[in-house]
Amino acid sequence: MKNTIITAASILFVMGSANAQNNLVASAHPAASAPAGAQVIHLNSAGLATQVDGDVDRSELKDKTVLLSWNEEGARYRAFFTAGGNWLHTLVSYEKDLLPARVRDIVRGTYHDLPIVYVDELRTPDQATVYRVQLQDDKKLVIVKVAGDELEKEAEFRH
Repeated sequence: MKNTIITAASILFVMGSANAQNNLVASAHPAASAPAGAQVIHLNSAGLATQVDGDVDRSELKDKTVLLSWNEEGARYRAFFTAGGNWLHTLVSYEKDLLPARVRDIVRGTYHDLPIVYVDELRTPDQATVYRVQLQDDKKLVIVKVAGDELEKEAEFRH
């Protein structure tokens, strides 16, 4: 029988209070020690269960950090926890269609001529979400970072 773990980890991504996030991380400790292939069920901000698509992979990194990774609603999630189960950060990777409109508008304000192709989103307990957006056409690739309302070009490569 497949292990099922219920965690409040999804609440971490939608609640505003950093203190609430840290408290919830502690309650998510069983998820960090989940056996490989365990199915994790998350609770959203309304307390409703949402099931992750497929299995959750668990790895322990050299520094004892625990990595949980899974796919959900078209995005790839990689959540990092301390060995004690405290949430460190989550990296969410997805294609342009899942990029929030506010962030897309910020990027389009400067790079209206380049198509957005891919996004990496970094979520951390005590900081605003940071977006790394890749824009590419047949002549160049540009990588920008959006934090709050600020846009910064990180790299540009010509083909």
